Amino acid sequence: MDIHLLPPYPPELNPVELVWSALKTGRIGRMALKTKDQFLNAVSSELRSLQSQKKKVLVFFRAEHTAYACLEILHA
Repeated sequence: MDIHLLPPYPPELNPVELVWSALKTGRIGRMALKTKDQFLNAVSSELRSLQSQKKKVLVFFRAEHTAYACLEILHA
C-alpha cells in the first residue's frame, strides 16, 4: 500500500469531488428541492443509483488528477 501525501485541500485530486460534481450537474441540479429532507432523500437516492454503475464510478478514478487512487481499486 502506498501513502500519497496531498496538500491541505486539493479538490482536483479528490475523486469524491467528481462524484459531487456529477450529482450537481445531473438530476439533482435540475430539481426544485424545497426542504432539507427532500435534498437528503434526493442525494441518497442518486448515490445509491451511482453505486450500481461500476463503470461510471471508475471514471472518477481514471481522471487525469485522480488516477493515483485507481491503482489499488483496479488491482484489488
